[in-house]
Amino acid sequence: MYGKYGRQARDIATAVLGRDPGPMAAADSLSHHVYVGPDVVVKVIDATRHSRLDREIALAPHLPAGLTASLLASGYGSRERPKFATPAYAAREDDSRDGPAGADGATACLLAEQAMQRLGGLHRWVPAGLAELTLGEPLDHAGSSARPRCLAEVENLAALDRGAFCRPACSTG
Repeated sequence: MYGKYGRQARDIATAVLGRDPGPMAAADSLSHHVYVGPDVVVKVIDATRHSRLDREIALAPHLPAGLTASLLASGYGSRERPKFATPAYAAREDDSRDGPAGADGATACLLAEQAMQRLGGLHRWVPAGLAELTLGEPLDHAGSSARPRCLAEVENLAALDRGAFCRPACSTG
């Protein structure tokens, strides 16, 4: 019913929560196997190909409050090969299984405003200690998150938006 990664995600969620996690749904992701339940979000990823997950796990406890859900647990394992990494996060009230594609205009606008507030918090954040060291390491994304692709997607989103959902942060007068 859940497939190999779904079973792993359920096992991890059960261990983290200390109880059955309830129904879990697969979420769209370009490079992870992500499963969302009422109380937990679990990512399962091939750890031999994606060092960025190590960075995500290292940074999660140091990010500004409200920027992301709290990291409940993380670890590495192997079941029928390959090695996999798994962060498990507390589910947030605003986590959506349907995403903006299933949202009406007002909901999409609210989600966009929340995303912009979180982005503003991230830009105001001054990393220190372990977070500063982690962010200073060379990037090796080895997956779908290459910088040129990311910048192209941001430009595409900006062109599609045309000010309809996101008010510009400042005007050029």
